[in-house]
Amino acid sequence: MKKVFVLLISLILMTTAVPGCRNATQVQKDDSAVAKMLYASEMWFTSDAGTWTSIISHYSDGEYNDCVLVRFESEKGDYADNVVVAWPTETTERILLNLNYYIDYTNVDLTPYSLSFPITMSDLVDKWGNVYDLLHNGLDDFVWEYLRNPEHKLWEE
Repeated sequence: MKKVFVLLISLILMTTAVPGCRNATQVQKDDSAVAKMLYASEMWFTSDAGTWTSIISHYSDGEYNDCVLVRFESEKGDYADNVVVAWPTETTERILLNLNYYIDYTNVDLTPYSLSFPITMSDLVDKWGNVYDLLHNGLDDFVWEYLRNPEHKLWEE
């Protein structure tokens, strides 16, 4: 009985707290650089600039004014000091596997997002805005929160 109660409370919290957090993220989508930084954070991209919380704080202070996504660390190049350059991690790859598995299993229509199956790492970088829209408008909040958790694995090795 105690386990059922804890599970019920957890489900209630997930369905009420998580959507509120995501709406705050969507409100800031008007600013492309911030939206890209939030997306990179959600997708577990990494950067030499520090943690994403710190990066976004420094963006607010005017230290950073842009974010560039690249496929590999070796592509980070010579950008100005006020540009955050981010690249995918192994965790990003696991999230992508989860996402593709879910899309295939549930037949998510990618047409409205100008994406095709399977979504690739290049899509995550080059079409980040389309992927962002899919994640925030094409999936239920709890599904996206589950898929982006690096400890969850939906595919078979």
